[in-house]
Amino acid sequence: TPPPSPPLPPPPKIITLGDSYSSGTGLYQEGHEYDEEFGGFVSPWKLTARADNECWRETNQVLAGPVYAAQVGRQSVFLACKGAEAEHFENQIDLLNSLYPSDMANGWSGSTILFTIGGNDIRTCDGEDWPTVLEACITESDCHEESGNQVGNWNTIASRVASAYEKLAVAAPGAKIRVLAYPRMFQRLTAWYEPIKCPGVTGVNRHEADWADDNIDDLNNILNQAVNNVKANHPGLDIKFVSVNSYITRGACRSTNRQINDKVCTNTSTDLCFSSDNISDSSFHPSNDGYVKYRDAFMASL
Repeated sequence: TPPPSPPLPPPPKIITLGDSYSSGTGLYQEGHEYDEEFGGFVSPWKLTARADNECWRETNQVLAGPVYAAQVGRQSVFLACKGAEAEHFENQIDLLNSLYPSDMANGWSGSTILFTIGGNDIRTCDGEDWPTVLEACITESDCHEESGNQVGNWNTIASRVASAYEKLAVAAPGAKIRVLAYPRMFQRLTAWYEPIKCPGVTGVNRHEADWADDNIDDLNNILNQAVNNVKANHPGLDIKFVSVNSYITRGACRSTNRQINDKVCTNTSTDLCFSSDNISDSSFHPSNDGYVKYRDAFMASL
């Protein structure tokens, strides 16, 4: 009798990992409006730093991974979760491998993996995370001049993302990997006839907007360098850093047609909320238009 045929390799998948900029946070004001509000703990893995395990996943529309999967007729696997730091990204890889052991054994050959990670690892000299600093900039004047508000752990971030990328490279040598950049959040107005440079965000001046965007540039530079390093360690790996600067060009400072949300309040359609309890996590995340542009950048990178 002829020997049995070797098992067919598993069909390729389109996999979305990472944090809130990959989960779709920003599309709606409140958690119950998303396809999946929770999901940040799948025993034994924490997929987010958040105690409430909220993820705010939009798994069926708009976002690059699910839309691309539908276009090419492949399964979309969606584990991104708001609040994820690099260590939780590594947990997402472990969960992914446990869910699809055949793909893992096949080095995820033919699959595509996309994500954002690193933004939630930022800590200031005062030990605050980035969302907390942005909140402070809305209520304090010249927050950019406060020494305690400066990012104090760039080296730690570089080390963490290097570890995360290396883990993914080893786990998925056959995958196409796309590391999506973070967009410049504010993108203040520059025309001479626009005297107010950030009219879209109550409480933020041009200097604060520039400072915040400069920090995003610094973060993206670290992420890009980490991609270059892991590519040097794994020459055959198909991994790219995908800048979105030429795609997401209308930041929160705009009053109309924003691609990045202004401060979003949970109890009103204005941005006039000043208690952190009433400020939505959708603040300063991509709008629907922003996620479409993210998708365009991803598609162009393939």
